[in-house]
Amino acid sequence: MNLSAKFITVNQLEIVINQLKEIGDDNDFQVLLMTPFGFLKGDIEDITDKDGFMVDSPDNPDAMRIDLSYLVKMKNDFLKDPENQHIEITNDDGTLNLVNVEIYKDTFLNPIATLPQMLVFVDQIISCAIVPRENNFEVHE
Repeated sequence: MNLSAKFITVNQLEIVINQLKEIGDDNDFQVLLMTPFGFLKGDIEDITDKDGFMVDSPDNPDAMRIDLSYLVKMKNDFLKDPENQHIEITNDDGTLNLVNVEIYKDTFLNPIATLPQMLVFVDQIISCAIVPRENNFEVHE
């Protein structure tokens, strides 16, 4: 398995965020990813180990939601299959599973979209940071 340095670095941000949470309850941060399109803000979540797209909704015990990270699990399972050992994947720097995603284009004042989940291909990340969950950081226009 090959992992890019970028993939490892961005995943380490989640470890730092969890350590900050242990220090104090008011340390509530998310990752901020700069991409060629704009900025993505969200929480990194592990790729599922379950079999299937449908999982229980964390907000409503009577509802189900789609877990897009199952696509990554399917890809990994496909590549592990002995029948597919001859296949060589190109440009697979890794995939991040972001949840609670806000997408910003030109300003951090208002997101242009809010999504429950998004898969981000690591090769599309230019830079990364840790920011407060609430947009109470300083914005200069």
